[in-house]
Amino acid sequence: MEDYDKSTVLERAAKAVEDRRTRYGPPNEHFARTIGMLNALFAHKLREPLVVEDWPAMMMIDKLARRSESPDNLDHLIDIAGYARTAELLHEPSQPLSYSSG
Repeated sequence: MEDYDKSTVLERAAKAVEDRRTRYGPPNEHFARTIGMLNALFAHKLREPLVVEDWPAMMMIDKLARRSESPDNLDHLIDIAGYARTAELLHEPSQPLSYSSG
């Protein structure tokens, strides 16, 4: 594994989630935008539209695939933990749970 400072994967993931919230907005807004684009792109292939909660799971799968290609890169674990945290944030009462186009 890469030589990182003493902070844990979860501590680094928490910092990454907060940094990205500042840059991209709350996860529900960013994920809704992304899922809306994916639904438009893949509408002809989907039986039902994707929802906001699908995005963190999709990204965790992507990070697992990347980890299999570069297992010594700790960033993949940090990203997986970060997406698990943003999935949790989607269930906070102030977060809308699905994308609506209007």
